[in-house]
Amino acid sequence: MFCSYCGEKLPDTALFCHKCGAKIGSAPTVANKVKLILDRASQVYLVNPPIKAVVNGTIYVSIENGHTETVELDPGPCVVELSGSFRKAKLEFDLQKDTVIQIGFNRISGKLTATIK
Repeated sequence: MFCSYCGEKLPDTALFCHKCGAKIGSAPTVANKVKLILDRASQVYLVNPPIKAVVNGTIYVSIENGHTETVELDPGPCVVELSGSFRKAKLEFDLQKDTVIQIGFNRISGKLTATIK
């Protein structure tokens, strides 16, 4: 048998790895991912461009009218920059659990809106 942490060959009767000390039969822990759900409202406008989202400066997502996109991230600080045409919005928050951001355009001002739910 082999250690699931370091790969060391072990006797079948081993309870712990003699190389790394891991308990045999336990799997390595993987950091839990959380979901960031970008939910764009379905709105009727003459011109309705996709909204581009940049998450933590590295993940790029395009969200069409009435669609939802999901990104899996490690928990921690999160920055979401949204842009649609010449309109922009930026959210900075601590992402610790599955989170929904509702995105749309204000019907009166035309501004891009983003609300964390």
